[in-house]
Amino acid sequence: MSIQLGKLCSVVIEQRFGEIVRTVADDLFDSISKTIPMIRQSTNLERKEIIKSLQILIKFRLVKFTPAVFNDQMAEYSILPARILLLLRYSRYIFWIRTRMTSPIEDRESELLITEILNEGMMTGSELIVQVLLKYDIDKTMENITIYRDKFLELIRLEYLMRMPEPTSTESEAVPKLTIDDGKLFVLPKIDLNTLNELLKGNSAEIPDKDIYWGVNFDRFHQEFRDQLLISAVERRIDSNAGECLKHMINLMYARTTPWEPASSPISLAELRHMIEKKSPSVTLVKHLEEYLSMISSDTIGFLSKFSEAGGGQYRIEIKKVITELTWTCIEHVITEKFGSKAARIFRVVKLKKYIEQEDIQKEAMIPAKEAKLLIYKLMEENFLHIHTVRKTGGGGSGPAKSFYLFHIKLQQIVNMMLDICYKAIFNAITRIDDDTLQHKRYFDKEKNVIAMTAIMQARGDPEEAVNEALEEAMTPAFKEILHKVNTRIDTLTTSELAIDDTLFLLQMFLYYNGK
Repeated sequence: MSIQLGKLCSVVIEQRFGEIVRTVADDLFDSISKTIPMIRQSTNLERKEIIKSLQILIKFRLVKFTPAVFNDQMAEYSILPARILLLLRYSRYIFWIRTRMTSPIEDRESELLITEILNEGMMTGSELIVQVLLKYDIDKTMENITIYRDKFLELIRLEYLMRMPEPTSTESEAVPKLTIDDGKLFVLPKIDLNTLNELLKGNSAEIPDKDIYWGVNFDRFHQEFRDQLLISAVERRIDSNAGECLKHMINLMYARTTPWEPASSPISLAELRHMIEKKSPSVTLVKHLEEYLSMISSDTIGFLSKFSEAGGGQYRIEIKKVITELTWTCIEHVITEKFGSKAARIFRVVKLKKYIEQEDIQKEAMIPAKEAKLLIYKLMEENFLHIHTVRKTGGGGSGPAKSFYLFHIKLQQIVNMMLDICYKAIFNAITRIDDDTLQHKRYFDKEKNVIAMTAIMQARGDPEEAVNEALEEAMTPAFKEILHKVNTRIDTLTTSELAIDDTLFLLQMFLYYNGK
């Protein structure tokens, strides 16, 4: 685990849970695992503060615990940095639920349910529904209770929510184990409407699902993000009809392929045509389906491969290959931005040849020797290129050894380096937003007070002229200009943070499919 990852996790935890929880998380990050006495010794926190912090981290699935190696009657805790990074993606999960056009759950209710369970970590179904209805001041009618109950169950059916592991232990085991049968992950719980109604009235009631906790199934979201990544790539390279074609193929893929396979099972032209004729509004796609399949298959990214000619032709979606090619493209874009198009050309030559001498790079890239040499060594300095030395002895084994220096690319190493760059960039964006917010706190406070004041005046029925006059006196042109600049900068940094997360997600997908 890198230093940049540790710094990013630290600031994310502090933003979300506060300084004490961040102190415990930092301590766990610095070691493989620790018991509570060890954490107390190194942090000087009170035992109850450590326990409370660990409870929060476990509830959000950011820490795991196992029996200690030296004493199985004690638990030792380990931090999960990859899960901490998911906190940065919460807004994206909510936005996906809100805007997913083909989903049967496209509605405000599902968005509120997902938002609340993300904010709480894990909850029982009844607790979640009651809390959403109370928190957002929704009418407590039986109709609304039924709607939210049904939306909750729909989220489970669509696998956006999954059942959390339950503690199991024997008398000899002091440290419980959290386990769950895979077959129970998406089994619908019993949610009683009358019980919900009683709880909303403040009455006590026997809750049938009181021991069944639910949390967000992040893999389900990531699966859809990955699919959208592929569809968007096809749309950029060909057009929207090609993207729709691939989307229907992905839907067919899930009928016989598990979601995270490197390639789909074969999909026949006949079944694809049947689905498109049934569901697609595009006449062009229906009419020219075979031409679109041919274009997608022949694209250099390698979205599809032809498996056989049966059923009019069978095609496979090459998910791993596409993710790898998109990662190459991402790296080339970074090199272009940092060193220019000629450096990217050199990188592509080395990628194509795999191992190549410096003189050959100059010839293949058609760049003057002096300029090529400078760019090659810049790429080496930034670890985009590496040298492999090959020694060849002289004739008969009696002469001096001759060395050949071959340039090559270590893709895995570059991806890990770029991950660190992403961690650093997100960390810088977050800290800059925090600094701007702190430095201009009095401006934001004044803006809130002015808004509250004008709201009171309007509610009181004051004339519009009086309201506008009060607003102009409080919000001077200089004040508005400063506030506008700060808000613009914060919006830009927030947008940059989301864009970096797109790159981070692609790199994480590459590591997943390449077994690292």
